[in-house]
Amino acid sequence: MSETDETLPWAKPPAELFYFCLVAPLLYAPVLQRDFFEMTRGEMAMALVENCSAFIAIPGLLYVVYRWAVPRVRPLRGVLARTAFHALVGAAVAAPTALAIRPLMELAHPGEGPPAAGIAAACVVITWTLLVPALVVQELRTARQGTQQAALRAQLEALKSRTMPHFLFNALNTVASLIPEQPALAENIVERMAGIFRYTLRSARLEEVALREELAMIEDYLEVQRARFGSRLTWHIDVEPGLELARLPPLMLQPLVENAVLHGVAPRVEGGTVRVVARAVDGRLALRVDDEASVARPADAKHRSGTGTSLRDLYERLALTYGAAGSLELTPNGQGGYTAALSLPWSGA
Repeated sequence: MSETDETLPWAKPPAELFYFCLVAPLLYAPVLQRDFFEMTRGEMAMALVENCSAFIAIPGLLYVVYRWAVPRVRPLRGVLARTAFHALVGAAVAAPTALAIRPLMELAHPGEGPPAAGIAAACVVITWTLLVPALVVQELRTARQGTQQAALRAQLEALKSRTMPHFLFNALNTVASLIPEQPALAENIVERMAGIFRYTLRSARLEEVALREELAMIEDYLEVQRARFGSRLTWHIDVEPGLELARLPPLMLQPLVENAVLHGVAPRVEGGTVRVVARAVDGRLALRVDDEASVARPADAKHRSGTGTSLRDLYERLALTYGAAGSLELTPNGQGGYTAALSLPWSGA
């Protein structure tokens, strides 16, 4: 288990602590009161009430300690060190709690209540027998979650590694076509390509980037493509003020823009316009990529029948990153093209 994984069980109390409330009074009444089976039914009921008070108070206080105090302690390395620490925490909570509820036991045994030391020791041992297994279960659960997260990151990296060469290959083809006849323009486009390379190399190491960084790369990409298509391609980017710093996974918009250019603008002799819009809608980040035909006509679904792997990879990345919280819809927009609407969770500025 890595150092990061070791810190996770300290961040919140084990959910199993609350089993104290259900199990401990029944299991440990005979331990705390050895004459339990010689009691009358009324005395047994009172004994269970006494135990319930102890084992409702103890897990409640342990929850507070593990929720607020333990996360402030520097994580300990090694199983023995952590076990000793948790045992100390359990004893520090259980013993004072046992002494505090001891007067209740006097109600069932006036003048014959169990000795203070005995009830404190019994509650400490009982707390250990339930606290330690709860922590073991939590450690195992954390280790499994860490393994699942590592597998998720590996899968996302594989998808990103397929996305980057896909659009870089197409952009390099554009540069190659310009060199023989327009070397000055080709040089300008190479500078744009450098910006794209810098972004893709940097984003490969990041889980999220600012929207303005993604859009800066989109501008470079669209300028590269405009060098290829000339006046047939126009583009506009419209971002709601305040959204520039919104966070999103890198290369989320780029496949949509590339799809709009290659499948919306390129097949049309008259060309078209690619429009990128970013808005905050109902507490979510709404991103839209439109391709609009220069000459109005119904959108041709055949143009979108061969979108390749880029959109499939994007759908998979959305599912892996956000689950059901992220969505992507591709629909005709009434302007002779298609709209790709991407909706992502957003916590605000």
